Amino acid sequence: MELYRVERDPVERGHGVLDPRHAPAAGRLPRRPALRRRRPYRRRGEGVVVNEEARALVERQARAWEAGDLDAIVADFAPDGVLTSPGGTWRGPGEIRAAAEGFFDAAESVTVEVTRVLLDNDAGAVEWTWTEKRAGGTYVAEDAIIFELRDGRIVYWREYFDPSELERPAP
Repeated sequence: MELYRVERDPVERGHGVLDPRHAPAAGRLPRRPALRRRRPYRRRGEGVVVNEEARALVERQARAWEAGDLDAIVADFAPDGVLTSPGGTWRGPGEIRAAAEGFFDAAESVTVEVTRVLLDNDAGAVEWTWTEKRAGGTYVAEDAIIFELRDGRIVYWREYFDPSELERPAP
């Protein structure tokens, strides 16, 4: 029976945590050849965004939507970036800018509260609360977002929320 050492990338580091009986032996066991060939995980400088940069991008997007800053919203998207929401799908900076302009034509102000960010290298999920003031009242939506990044820019941003939340004023 061949024993092997646990890889020390973010996923496999959890081995000792999940089963403490194996932790003392993990560093003393030989590695399987397949594990030696496997790239443990992508590091900074290889076209992958590290978590701090992705978290900053999410915060930057939230602040850009609050400020109505079209340039900042579009700047974070790659040239082939896609934005999808219940209202439609927009591809590339021109369409994304036009969609944001249409939104800001109706909104008087927006507040975005980021409540959760989950990150895994160049992909992540966000939960934020979207509060929008416009004629007729204040509207609140709980929004979940799945996104993918390439070279620090958004290539995929999909928002999930109930559009009816933005059709009736908040109590």
